[in-house]
Amino acid sequence: LLILGLLQTQVTISLTAQIAPNLVSTQLQTILFAKINTIVAAVIAATAFFTIVYLTKEKALGGGDAKLALFIGLLVGWPLILVAIFLSFILGAIVGLNLILLRLRKFGQRIAFGPFMCVAAIITLFWGEKLFNWYSLVLGFR
Repeated sequence: LLILGLLQTQVTISLTAQIAPNLVSTQLQTILFAKINTIVAAVIAATAFFTIVYLTKEKALGGGDAKLALFIGLLVGWPLILVAIFLSFILGAIVGLNLILLRLRKFGQRIAFGPFMCVAAIITLFWGEKLFNWYSLVLGFR
């Protein structure tokens, strides 16, 4: 019985020594890819928004919107940041047009864009994959 116990321990140690490095390596690769994925999304979003801020001299978007885009990129990752950005512009346009039609705002007046970005980020967290797949299908990428 003692010999069987020692044999079982040796087999367990041997298998663990062979399997563990592969498992750890796979987990580290997955974590690293996820980190790179979110960093790429954040950099792309922030760069796009800071470019708009710079080119329009803060008449279209403010610096806070660019910083928020960076955070949303870290939150949703790539490629869902594309959904969040697109959705925020769609939501902003819908609300902005309604405000103009209801004569609550005049064309050219500013409205805060941050709330639309936040709502778009929340929608993206829940339904981003489905929206991305639908957009891809509609645009002919799939």
